[in-house]
Amino acid sequence: MGIPIEIHVSLLVILPFLAWQLASPQYIATWTGIINAISPLSITTDTLLSGSTPWIIGIAGALSLFVGVAIHELGHSWVALRYDLTIRSITLWLFGGVAHIEDLPTEWRKEFWIAIAGPITSLLLGVIGYVLLQVTPPSAPVAGFVFGWFGLTNVGLALFNLLPAFPMDGGRILRALLARSRPFVEATQRAVQVATVVAILLALVGLFTFDILLLLIAGFVFLAGRSEATIVMTQELLSGVRVRDLMRPELPTVRTGTPVQALIDRMLHERRTEYVVVDQSRTVQGVVTLANVQTLPETIDPDTTVDEVMTEDPPTISSDDDAFELFRKIGDTDAHCVLIEEQGRVLGLVSGDDFMQILALLQRSAKLDNALLQPLPSEQSHEFRRSRVD
Repeated sequence: MGIPIEIHVSLLVILPFLAWQLASPQYIATWTGIINAISPLSITTDTLLSGSTPWIIGIAGALSLFVGVAIHELGHSWVALRYDLTIRSITLWLFGGVAHIEDLPTEWRKEFWIAIAGPITSLLLGVIGYVLLQVTPPSAPVAGFVFGWFGLTNVGLALFNLLPAFPMDGGRILRALLARSRPFVEATQRAVQVATVVAILLALVGLFTFDILLLLIAGFVFLAGRSEATIVMTQELLSGVRVRDLMRPELPTVRTGTPVQALIDRMLHERRTEYVVVDQSRTVQGVVTLANVQTLPETIDPDTTVDEVMTEDPPTISSDDDAFELFRKIGDTDAHCVLIEEQGRVLGLVSGDDFMQILALLQRSAKLDNALLQPLPSEQSHEFRRSRVD
């Protein structure tokens, strides 16, 4: 489908642990009973525990789980592509997988069908696993066990993803349904409130059952809900704003060959932490920020220049682009700033700190506008009026 599938380092950590857990005698014995209950096979535990068979089961089971996760994300991606949305990549990691969609849809129908496509895909995989289990000959008990486990875990994956909490699909499905009759931002806020309750319930179950993984999932769900609310609120605040509206009017530059110590002195004097590095012909060579300088040892070699610490090929964006695209670029880069271009010429830059200050001002302005739009009773005191504006 032309979509890169990336593997996060956390997946390489969890896969061996998962394979080890699946290979344990207790786990195999429990699942053998479950699989025998839904299949014509009569798999014996002794057969699965002989020799290296447990490790074969563990490795095959762990790999098949994340193959199922990848196909689940491809289900989302296939529907998103049908809506002409761009999928940057699919990432497999500790808690499953995520499809990175360029422009998240705010139309409820699109979000609903994109979100529900994942659980539907997992349920179809569960059916495939069940069918394979039914046709597996008695002479292949290991294959029957893996097919049965694959089918049941994909059904479990579908049901778990239907929990009404971000970043699971159920949270997006809930928001889509809420957005049928209310603004998208308000629907997100309501969905995040539900997600917070789900996270608290998961945490309580994890505490009572001493399940560390469930506690981690609860924390992840809680933080993901807050993150989703922040992204949607940011998108709303930046609606109609262009990149040119956010950049500083001046372009701070520093010449190649400038000693780092001289740059630090300039940072202190100008109270600025990001500069564009240019050569003698004023051609941009990179950017240098306080973060670059902080990578140097405490005792700086006097001969060290900005060329040695700068970030080459910093991200760029057109001044005509939507400001939310700038928000995404800042979040994706390690350069701590993005260069603003117009017709191939660099006009300015916006740093992460700049962007956070802009967002804070836009949020304050939105709150102020909302407060001033509401008429106040004449008998209310000046202090009450001031508290409303604050």
